[in-house]
Amino acid sequence: MRPFATALNTVVLVASLAGLAHAQGREPLAQPTAVPLELAVGLAAAGGLGGTGDPQILVGSVPEWAARRIPAPAGGTIVGSAFLGSIVVAVLTAPTSDSSLRFYERELLRAGWRSPPVPPVYGGGFRPAATSPAARAQRSISLCSDAHYAIVSLGRQQAATTTLLVRLMTPPGAGGSCQPSQMPPESYRSPFPTLYNPPAAELLGTGSCSIANRSGSSGTGARYRAPMSPEAILDHYGRQLQDSGWKSSGLAGVTVNRTWARPDSAGRPQSLTISITSSPADSTCFDLQMNVERSGRP
Repeated sequence: MRPFATALNTVVLVASLAGLAHAQGREPLAQPTAVPLELAVGLAAAGGLGGTGDPQILVGSVPEWAARRIPAPAGGTIVGSAFLGSIVVAVLTAPTSDSSLRFYERELLRAGWRSPPVPPVYGGGFRPAATSPAARAQRSISLCSDAHYAIVSLGRQQAATTTLLVRLMTPPGAGGSCQPSQMPPESYRSPFPTLYNPPAAELLGTGSCSIANRSGSSGTGARYRAPMSPEAILDHYGRQLQDSGWKSSGLAGVTVNRTWARPDSAGRPQSLTISITSSPADSTCFDLQMNVERSGRP
């Protein structure tokens, strides 16, 4: 009963705020006297609009200027929206399926949207699996259209319908998702590629495993607990390195370190080595080190 009560309170709160704003005569459009539960829950899940001022709430539609940019999903409906300035949050429903988000992505691409350019990477090293593009894409997608930027995320999923939340905004200038800033000169770039840890990896502090620290290393490292063998971990990173042009020169199954090589942008040879040290007291606890070496001439 608590989730329903919370949602009902949200409806009452939104309707009350709308009535108060109407009584004060500050809004350019008439606010609805009642907000459907599905719309109130969706807007609450989408978060705030940001900025200051009273947002406008529309039931069953989106602002006219945004209507051509936010199509209703095939077989679904537009529940409503809230907007403030150039930011709109729309709540839509679509038939529930395992690919509801991807299905609507195709709808937007068909309507003229495009995927944002790949953002530049200024620093590399080991990153949590939850920050990988694949993990982020499971719950949301980002798209660009003209001077607008949209984030579409999954809301409440029921037996027959799935709620989709669309946030439409005008992106900032250089540095925005649709207009990423230029890469800095090579001398300022990290020599380490970005590698995402296995999903089962549990990050640990430096004193959590009985592994000797390697002082004076010029590489970068990580420490985590994972129910995997060192070879399986190297295979996990090897697949990512292979996708970005690195080639393995290590033998699998007999070593806990492996080396990959590729030329840099100037044609100079470079090699990358990942080494894994196991804790003698805990075979699931690993210390990882990544080192990159470059030759002085191509």
